[in-house]
Amino acid sequence: MIDILDKDITLTDWIEIEKHFHHDIERFVHDRIWAQAAQYGINWDLCKDVVLGLKGECSMGRSLRNWIESYIEFTDKAEPPESFHFWTAISTLATVLGRKIWFNRGHYKLYPNFYVILIAGSAKCRKSTALRMGYEMLDRLHREQKIRINKNKVTLQRLIQALGQAARIQLPGTTSEQVLKGSECLLYATELTTLLHSNAHKDGLLATLTDLYDCPDRWENETKTAGFDYLYNVCLNILGATTPEELSAVMPIQAVGSGFTSRIIFVFQRTTTRCIPRPELFYTLPEKKELKDKLITDIRYIYENVSGEFSWSADAAEYYDAWYGKLPEAEEEKMEGYIGRKHDTAIKLAMVMSAAIKDDLIITKEILRAAIYMLDEVEKFMSGVYTYLSNPSSMAGDIQWTIKQLIRAGGSMTHSNLMKKGWCRFNAQSFALLIDTMGENHMKIIRSLDGSHGKRIYSLIDPEQHGIVPRKE
Repeated sequence: MIDILDKDITLTDWIEIEKHFHHDIERFVHDRIWAQAAQYGINWDLCKDVVLGLKGECSMGRSLRNWIESYIEFTDKAEPPESFHFWTAISTLATVLGRKIWFNRGHYKLYPNFYVILIAGSAKCRKSTALRMGYEMLDRLHREQKIRINKNKVTLQRLIQALGQAARIQLPGTTSEQVLKGSECLLYATELTTLLHSNAHKDGLLATLTDLYDCPDRWENETKTAGFDYLYNVCLNILGATTPEELSAVMPIQAVGSGFTSRIIFVFQRTTTRCIPRPELFYTLPEKKELKDKLITDIRYIYENVSGEFSWSADAAEYYDAWYGKLPEAEEEKMEGYIGRKHDTAIKLAMVMSAAIKDDLIITKEILRAAIYMLDEVEKFMSGVYTYLSNPSSMAGDIQWTIKQLIRAGGSMTHSNLMKKGWCRFNAQSFALLIDTMGENHMKIIRSLDGSHGKRIYSLIDPEQHGIVPRKE
């Protein structure tokens, strides 16, 4: 084994070793694989077999061995990137599971709810397509009033009314239904601005969404004229999509880095690698229709049969303790709130990924590690989202425009060429302020340096951190 480790083995080699010698290889080889994955920034395509290859024998009553993997297979002929489909699948399952599963943390319980927002340029990554394909999995349960989905614009009062409506919940192991005072709901929006309004921060809506994220057993709100509103057994999920520009319109600077935004999983994609001009050629095929039916059948099975308290397997508990002890601090202040909750988010994600495979309510080491990996992947681009939101809306558009110009130019431009292109957006003084903001306000987006003949040149710094890869000429 020492001889193998001393050789110059590529990451692909390590993954193959993991696949074929999983039961015989020493434990530290697993750590080596994932340490190298973090070091090299493995993308979804390279490691999806490791992340989604979590299978067991098909549970009695299920048609599929791994609901998430089958959903990714079902959506492989749709143009949205796989990361959009993965997080849509997670949100879909979380809505179905609600408060029926939990993880006891001693002085509080974790329920599998997520605030997920897909971010990409308008029409670039087919955000709405990704959301609609997930909604189709939930539609029958929604029409049967077994789950609640809100697609309307939300005010504080409308949110309380929607959550306060009683839900019909199928009791596990019975054929009867019981009306419970359960405040479970999915807030669903193919365009986030149709769900949240521009004054959501001022009227208390964002503060309420922040409170409800923790799924309180009892929540109260004092009104000006009607006394108190009460909600019980809350479990709120959000699944939305937006562009960077629209996001800045509904997320004020005051909300960035703490409170509401630190509870959101921002899934950012600049482009999609898929080009499928006629998806109808695939989704009219019998095998796709059959797979869709199985997905819908199994999500009903999960709704009716997966319930109870989750626990660790022995090796998962050991792995979690070691990982928790080495959790790094946030590299940037605006990420501190999110990173401070990552240990709980990982457990919530692991519960959902486990429920996608089996009924035994046990988080295994493999599932936990896969959940952590998926969070690591999505976090690579979240810093760029926070950076964009941290600027006043009047400047946010200019920052986005400047970055696009640098990308189109291959990653760098001279001062004069950038000024010529932006003559209608800013003058010399406002442009200087823009460059100072981008270069000095802890954003690390661009730098200026002297090129030949003393020309000032602006270039992208670490563009992948912000989900931007400069085009090479």
